[in-house]
Amino acid sequence: MATSTARPVVAGIDTSTAGRAAARLAAAEAVLHERPLCLLSADPAPAVREIRNSHPVLPIEGETVSGDLVDALVERSRAAHLLVVAAGHGFTTPPASPSTSFTRQFADPVSAQVAAHAECPVIIDSAGSAGMVGPVLLGAEDEADGPAVIEYAFAEALVRGVMLRVVHVWAEPPDGALSTVDPFAYDVEAAAEDADRLMAEWLAGWDSSYPDVVVSREAMHHPNVAQALLGLSADAALIVVSARSHPDLSGMLLGPVTGALLGRTHCPLAIMPARCSWPTPD
Repeated sequence: MATSTARPVVAGIDTSTAGRAAARLAAAEAVLHERPLCLLSADPAPAVREIRNSHPVLPIEGETVSGDLVDALVERSRAAHLLVVAAGHGFTTPPASPSTSFTRQFADPVSAQVAAHAECPVIIDSAGSAGMVGPVLLGAEDEADGPAVIEYAFAEALVRGVMLRVVHVWAEPPDGALSTVDPFAYDVEAAAEDADRLMAEWLAGWDSSYPDVVVSREAMHHPNVAQALLGLSADAALIVVSARSHPDLSGMLLGPVTGALLGRTHCPLAIMPARCSWPTPD
C-alpha cells in the first residue's frame, strides 16, 4: 500500500477529457509504484473525487494552482517520484525528412516545458493511453543518454513484469561513433552489427542488477527516427527516452526526436530530463 510519506506521483491536470485521462494514468502509476498521488489543478476537487471512488485506499490530495502550471510542476518535481501531464498541442508535426536533424518549433506546450526542466521523470499521457500492455520500449540514442534513463527503463520493466525492448534507430550513415563502418562504403548490415555491439556496451552490467528483466536489442535503420519510434510505440506499454535538452546550443527545449514524439505516441511517453537522477531518494 502507498504511504503518504513517500515521494508522490504528481499530475498536472484540468477539466478536459485529456486532463481527466492524465489523472487516471497518474493514479495507475501511483498504485503500481506504491506511491501517494497529488493532483495539481485550478480546481482539483472533481478529479480527486473521481480517483477516490476508483481507488479508495490510495492516499490522494488535491492542490489548487492559481498561477502557472509549468512553474508549479517543476517546483513539485524536486520532491516527486514522477510527474504526469497530458500531451500538449501547439507544436508542428515533424516533416517527413530523411534526417533526424529536422528543424521544428513548438510554442512551449506544458508537456515540453515540464519535460525540459523537471527534476524527476515525466510521463506524457497521449490520448488516455493508460492500461496499455506490451514491453517497455527504450529508445536509445547513444551512451550520452547516461545511466539514469537506462536504469529507469529497467525499473519500469521490472515493476510491470514485462520485457524491456531496447531499440537504437539511426537515419544517416554512421559517423565516428560507429568506428568500424566506412562512411564511403556504407553497408546497412555492417552498421546494424556495429550498432548492436554498441547497445550491448551501453547495457553491460544492467542484466546483473536486474536479473528478472528479459531484454531484447534491436538496431534499426529508418529515414525518420521519430516515425520509427512512433510505430514501435503501438505495441508497447511505455516508451522511455531521454530529454536530450541543450537549449543553450540548439535553442530547443528538447532534442528533436524527443520533441517530435510529444503527444503522438500510441502509449505513454516517459522522458528522463537532463537534470534528473535515478533512482530518486525517499
